Amino acid sequence: MFLIRNLLAKALQISRRPNYLTEALRIAVSLDDVKEASAIAKELMTLDVDNVYAALGLVLSLLMSGNAKDAATQYEIVHEAHQFVTSSTIYYVIGAILAKQKSGNFDDFRQQIAKALDVHQNNLQNIPFGVDYLSAMDSDVMYLIAQQILDFAPLVPVKAADDCLKIADKVLTMIVDASPGLAHVTYLLARVQYLSMDYGNAEESVKLCLEKNESFTEAYLLRAQMTIDRGGKINEAEQALTTGLNFNFAVRDTSLYHLIKAKTLKRKNENNEAIQTLRAALKIPQKERSKNLLAPLNEQ
Repeated sequence: MFLIRNLLAKALQISRRPNYLTEALRIAVSLDDVKEASAIAKELMTLDVDNVYAALGLVLSLLMSGNAKDAATQYEIVHEAHQFVTSSTIYYVIGAILAKQKSGNFDDFRQQIAKALDVHQNNLQNIPFGVDYLSAMDSDVMYLIAQQILDFAPLVPVKAADDCLKIADKVLTMIVDASPGLAHVTYLLARVQYLSMDYGNAEESVKLCLEKNESFTEAYLLRAQMTIDRGGKINEAEQALTTGLNFNFAVRDTSLYHLIKAKTLKRKNENNEAIQTLRAALKIPQKERSKNLLAPLNEQ
């Protein structure tokens, strides 16, 4: 992503073409660069561009800065001024995010997501697989849908079928099928499968994730978590935990790492050490909440 951004920046130095600016906006949104997204969105507003992202750019930048009220107002203005946006997936995704911010009601949110997925499927019809298909697929938006849905999903594995997990599984599987090289998507699919107690597929997805990126720390933590929860070999869980730690020492500053570590200690009947580990987790400073309303709740 950063390589593409650098190449695009060089192109923009040569020409401020609207299509270049639109792509730069999408990248800025993906990288959570509020300042860049806002600047590009304002520049696009001065141009006569028949593009969904150009029309909704200011709305996206307002959501990224945490300004839901102004974003909702601008969203309505764009709807009245540019009717073509209603044929895009991102329009309904934004509507879902605004509904979540306004009422927190799952039904309102779910209705907008359902519209987004219907529009998305219609837009993909009759496009043969290739560059045009992948562009229309817009994996970033689909990934955003999955992240937003998971804000309403269970935090622990559940036996009963869960609507949020089923939708997230469907969305993420679509992305993986079209773009199998995206490790972060495969990891999130593994997590959804884990929460759905679909352990076999979850383990396979973790394996695929690590084949694409062997340093993906979260995948090692999930592997350790699944091993412990299923009563697997304690040494395999510890190995996965240690491997993840070796790739990223910052993982020690997460509550999840300490929770899994405590579970492994408990399985070894080292109860005092397990308690100390949990106490250490309680002392971990809380991260400052992000204002970005496009991010999932656990990152806000």
